[in-house]
Amino acid sequence: MWVILDDQLTPRQRSTSFRADAAVVFGRALLAGTHSLDRPTDGEHGRALDLAERYVQSGLDLVDAIVMAMAATRGGLILTWDFRHFRATVPARRRHWPLLVQEHEVPNP
Repeated sequence: MWVILDDQLTPRQRSTSFRADAAVVFGRALLAGTHSLDRPTDGEHGRALDLAERYVQSGLDLVDAIVMAMAATRGGLILTWDFRHFRATVPARRRHWPLLVQEHEVPNP
């Protein structure tokens, strides 16, 4: 199963929720093969650019658009805290992005 990680969840971005060494732990997990990073294909990159252009008024950035395009192509779930952009855009008519965690499941800080 693919889980597409939004950049808002990286230790660098969510420093209040992670210990100072979380980036190193995550990096070591990547090296060990526990997790992997993958780049978008040319088709996914093109779809992301189309999404970013289509939703330019919503403030959708290219990183979120790439996450959306990769999830759509690969049938993956999206893990994000940035619900605003993932609710303001749609992959197709009457469909929503497949989010691994819903807003009501996020614990209060």
